Amino acid sequence: MAPTGLLAYLKLLYKAKYIRFQYSINYLLRVITGKAPARLTPNQSFTVPSTKSRRGVKVNVYRTKAALNHTGPVAVHLTWHGSGFVFKSFGENGVFIKYLLDHPILSSYPLAILDCDYAKGPEYVCPAATDDARDVLEYVFMHPEVYDISRVTLGGFSAGGAISLGLSVTIGKEVRTGTWSHPTTGHPIKTVVAFYPVAKWWETPIAPRETAGLRQWLGGMFPKDLESIFRNSYFFTPKLNHPKTSEEDDRRVIALMRQPLHSPGYGETKDFPDDIVIYTCENDHLTREAENLRQKLQAGGKRVYGELVMGVYHSWDLEVRPGDVGYVERQKAYDVSAKAIARAGGVQVDI
Repeated sequence: MAPTGLLAYLKLLYKAKYIRFQYSINYLLRVITGKAPARLTPNQSFTVPSTKSRRGVKVNVYRTKAALNHTGPVAVHLTWHGSGFVFKSFGENGVFIKYLLDHPILSSYPLAILDCDYAKGPEYVCPAATDDARDVLEYVFMHPEVYDISRVTLGGFSAGGAISLGLSVTIGKEVRTGTWSHPTTGHPIKTVVAFYPVAKWWETPIAPRETAGLRQWLGGMFPKDLESIFRNSYFFTPKLNHPKTSEEDDRRVIALMRQPLHSPGYGETKDFPDDIVIYTCENDHLTREAENLRQKLQAGGKRVYGELVMGVYHSWDLEVRPGDVGYVERQKAYDVSAKAIARAGGVQVDI
């Protein structure tokens, strides 16, 4: 399943760098033509040292109007971008962040939004991304003078959705088993907002499927080859001169894929927060497992908001504009997300 050895790594690294270059050029062209917004300017940026390597984890901080002049700790929402665990797309969710900042409920709610980067494969392999996310979350909980740790919410898109859900269910289990190291009342994560998340890693490649005649709709359907690059990059053997056989390494990869931290769909329902938002796309190979997770959580008594958005592809919300298919649905999804974040902090609002 996962290739091993120096030659395989160099081939994979070449592919990763090539598709990253394509992504960068395409993004630049979309910005120039007005099809994509430019990156937002944060109120503050800082770097959290990694506890696993010499790398640092960059964090951009955006504050609502109420938070700019607020004295004392503020509520905090941590969000992670989509990337396939390969693309260096940190900052691409500015549209979502700007919507939260401008939302009439959140603008009067003292909130810091932490847009968090994380390590990408194949240079940094699993569990590097979740290690980085955990380091930032630990940073937040170790600074209660800055962040109100009773009002912590998480969220993300695609790979970032997997990170946020995986962290929440992992921390929930730590609380339940007495291994969580910070004071808490109930689940430390009050809600999770996940857009088209990776609920379960596919152990074998999934052939992309789509309804004929939908190319006018926004977003994308991952080709099978691209899925393989994502999977092989993130789960590449951590040592180039790996002593294990390919069969042994396959077992290592499958064991990682089945951990709730990386595939939250394997987590126990009782370990998730009580309130969760999940949005999925009709034409997206990740939808089946994400919808299975929604049903599992609902059956377990969790309040799960969001819906399956018809007529759109993966990441449709990043570029949709007024008049496009999916624009009204994007606005509704972002509105529900803003209200869920506010409600998690004690604001009385219906979702």
